[in-house]
Amino acid sequence: MSSDRVPRDIIDTYLEQLLSLQYKASDWISHPGTKGSLREKFLWQIIKGEFPSLLLENGDVEQKRGSHRQLDLIWIKSTARVGQLSYYDIEDCKLIVEIKSVAKKSEMDALNQSSSIYMAMQNVCPNLQVGMFCYSTNAQKKTVLSKLGFDYDVELDAYSGYNNDTDIYPHVNFLFSLDLNDAEPRPYFVFRDNNGGNVLMQESPAITHFLRLFQQEI
Repeated sequence: MSSDRVPRDIIDTYLEQLLSLQYKASDWISHPGTKGSLREKFLWQIIKGEFPSLLLENGDVEQKRGSHRQLDLIWIKSTARVGQLSYYDIEDCKLIVEIKSVAKKSEMDALNQSSSIYMAMQNVCPNLQVGMFCYSTNAQKKTVLSKLGFDYDVELDAYSGYNNDTDIYPHVNFLFSLDLNDAEPRPYFVFRDNNGGNVLMQESPAITHFLRLFQQEI
């Protein structure tokens, strides 16, 4: 008896391609805010479609007393206080994702800085993860990965193992890129393991690893 079940990698490849097509379909929009908002909402739809029970929000999250930061996507606990102002306590957050059309170094710098503040609050949010989803990056892929601890070996035509000395974003837990600025896009996912080092995932579909973030028992 044949099965009608579609292999997970086919579904994830479809989702990856959908995101790429929606990015291109919205590229003609001249207003940056509108374009960015449409892309954010489309990503939200995909995540919610895969995990309908998740509580996903956007809004302000407290960094420290008297200081807060507006964030694009926040996975909050089922017991989180929501209220009317889209303001969330850091201890109620499981996962924070910044969403960028074209990620710039300055935005990665800011994310690393914000995450360092959250990580300093380990007593109230010990398992919080903070990272970025981007459609492309302002810099080339080799440059981005070199800042995350992976040098490119020309002779081997491959990236080296993780090097802590060249990782300038020690507080960023993950980065997913569709790599759409490349002539031949190859999406990739970088995540920080339990030992504090980065792991590079490039096998297709890379979005599988990003979506697994939302399956964790945090």
